[in-house]
Parts: sequence; C-alpha cells; structure tokens
Amino acid sequence: MDGVELTVTGLTELNEDLMKLMQKYPDKAGDLLRKNAREFRKEYTHNVQSAAKTQTGKGKALELLRNTKVYPVQGYGARQYVEVGATSPHFHLFERGHDLYNAYMAHKSENYKKSKNKKDKNRAKVKDGHVEGRFVMQKSIDSYEDKMPEVAKRMYDELLKEGNLL
Repeated sequence: MDGVELTVTGLTELNEDLMKLMQKYPDKAGDLLRKNAREFRKEYTHNVQSAAKTQTGKGKALELLRNTKVYPVQGYGARQYVEVGATSPHFHLFERGHDLYNAYMAHKSENYKKSKNKKDKNRAKVKDGHVEGRFVMQKSIDSYEDKMPEVAKRMYDELLKEGNLL
C-alpha cells in the first residue's frame, strides 16, 4: 500500500472568517436578547391584562401591573443576559398571592369570593383570608422557554450566512 497524501487548503481564510464572526457575535447576541426581551414584555403585559380583567377592564392598579422595564444587556459573549422586571409596587402581591390585611376584609372575603357577575371569571379567589396568586410571570416564562432555542438557531444560521460559511 502506498502512502496517502492529504492536502488541505483554505484554513487561513476559514480562520479569518471565524475570527470576524466571533467579533460580530456579541453585538448580534445582545440585539437578539434585547429584541426578545421586548417581545416577552409585550406577551407578559397581554397576559396580565387577561388575568386581571375585572368588570370594567381598566383601573390604576391594572395599569401599574402592566408597567415593566427591560434592563440593558449585561455580561459578555456566551454569558450575556437581560432582565425584565415589573415596576409595580404591588406586583409581588398579584403574582404570588397575599393575606388580607385585616379581620374586616377577611370577614368580607366570603362575599368577595362569590361574584354576583357570572361573567367575571378572573376575580381573585379568596380562601381563609388569603388571596391566591396568579403566577402570570412564571407562566409567561414557561411559554417563552420553548421559543428561545429556535430563535437562537435562526441567529446562528444568519451569522453563518453573513460570514459565507453556510
């Protein structure tokens, strides 16, 4: 058997293309995170609107619940992240639930539990003086976790096409 000779060319060009791609990646990843955080915020505010809808559908408390903030992207490279936070002072009460603040309200909770309006399905459920949480943020996070891998894959493919590597 004769010796086999293998010649590979173009490795320096490939290396240069990969280095250019690595320089573009942090900006693209940050843009992707920022864009998806805004989309998440929009989905969350819609979910709050549907979960907290009352007879009138509006109110200062509901408007405050919908206030959220997308913070700047932090970290670098593969460790980048963005935070989305609620700015409402009573967000935690709506999200996780709370005890009613005095005996008078606890006494009235039996009346509060039985809504006279049959259409008002979203009214808070009160049991033994405790208003149950709605967990809207957690539900929004769970629904968005399924979407993120697909979005990231599209970003990778786009980067590879820009670098003529795909």
